[in-house]
This record gives sequence, C-alpha cells and structure tokens, in this order.
Amino acid sequence: MKIRLNKDAISDKYFFDNHAIMSYEREYEVISIIYQFLRDLDTHKVYKISYVLLSDDLHLITTSSEKCIIVDNSLDSDMIYEYSKYIDAYILHPMSLSVTFFMDRFAHNDLLEYTEAFCKRFKHLLSEYKYAECFKEQYQDPSRKIIAEPIGENWVLCPECNEAFEVNDNQGVITCPNTVCKMQMNNPYAKKFPVIFVGTRID
Repeated sequence: MKIRLNKDAISDKYFFDNHAIMSYEREYEVISIIYQFLRDLDTHKVYKISYVLLSDDLHLITTSSEKCIIVDNSLDSDMIYEYSKYIDAYILHPMSLSVTFFMDRFAHNDLLEYTEAFCKRFKHLLSEYKYAECFKEQYQDPSRKIIAEPIGENWVLCPECNEAFEVNDNQGVITCPNTVCKMQMNNPYAKKFPVIFVGTRID
C-alpha cells in the first residue's frame, strides 16, 4: 500500500510530522495501519486510522489518514490483523513483525530503533548506509586499519603473530585466537561499511 500527503496537510514543499520530514510529491510505502476506536454513532463506529511509515529522514512515524491520499491500496500477502489491548487498537502489520514492535515504538516514543526483523523486511526502504548501520557487526570497521590476510576458504593469517584461523564471513571485526596476541582486525571476507561523504544526502 502506498500513500501521498494531501494538499491540506502542508503549506510548503515539506511537512513535519512528529518532528520528521515528509515531502509533498513523494509516495510512501505503508508499513502498518493502526485502527483506534473513537466513538459510537447511531449507525456505525468511528475509528481513527493512522499509517506507519518511514519519513524522508528515516524516522519511523505515524501519520493520520486524514492527511493522506491512497495511491495504491494493494496489500502485501504477509499482512495480518491483530488487536493490541495495550494501546486499545487493531493493527494491520507484516507477519514477521510482532504487534509488540509497534507498541514499543509508539507507546514509548522510541522512533529510531530498528529491529533485525524490520531491517530485513523493509531493506528496500533503507539506504545502504542505514541498513549497514543496523548490522554493524557484519561489516568491516572503517576506523580500523589492520586487516587480516586472507589465505582461502574463510581462513586468515594474523599480521601480528602469523596465527592462522578460520573466520565467519558475517563477522566484520575478528580477534586473533592466540592468547598472547588477541589482536582485533577487520575480516577480509566481510563487506566494507558504505562510505558517506559530508554534505551528501543519505537515501
């Protein structure tokens, strides 16, 4: 599902919601939908509908449906519908993200913390840098200049003591197993952390 801000939501090029930036001309993928009961009328119940999405500056935020236009109303096949007693609301969300994920983020206003499950499910919405930031331990540490010498089939040689040992290519920084050495160094089989130049936009 995708939405865009309507003209009533903003008066300029950008719109600030929960201190996060949204753009008028951009389409946003809806991560989750929250239905909160407001009141009973004679003929029907009234709900407040909010969309959960990532803002331009990568904050996880909720935006009222009254500020949005639906551009694409199709839903991903992994979406499920759950009631959350904690916030007294129904939440439509991906099966891989528990309803607790949304309760924790919004009930405690913790908008910047991403879980591993979230990052994997919505990798396409994150910049390469932001995704790498969420999995720091799997990338080489750019502040470390020492790199182990690769000798093949996930084996490396410590440049300090010449100890040979096997490593996991999902571990960015490795430690020499030699008890006398214990040198920490970058894993040559791990990915390099993306470089961000000052003044460039992260997206």
